[in-house]
Amino acid sequence: MKEIPLYGSVYKLILSMEGFIKNFPKDLKPTYGDSLRNTGIELLKYVCLAQNFPQDRVIYLNHALSYLETYKIMVRLCHDLRCLNDSQTSEIDLGILDIDKQINGWINKTTENFFIY
Repeated sequence: MKEIPLYGSVYKLILSMEGFIKNFPKDLKPTYGDSLRNTGIELLKYVCLAQNFPQDRVIYLNHALSYLETYKIMVRLCHDLRCLNDSQTSEIDLGILDIDKQINGWINKTTENFFIY
């Protein structure tokens, strides 16, 4: 099966965040670090499901968008709690924006086949 660019983008986001989590304050790392890890893995899982089950693709992509939105809010919270600095937050935000565009583009491409004009 051909790997889609979205896999690479999500994978890169997870790896970047993993590097940042290592420097989270000790008291916040278990709560926020683990939540970011788990949310990133769930996001990747739904991207994989969308690729492997085309009949339910839009459903899985919408789940992925929900996890991405949760991830975005958690990143903002971690920035406000000073777990992430401005540069790290900016890097992660760019990755989130890229993933959001790819998921929405895939949804639009998938749903355009359902509508007859």
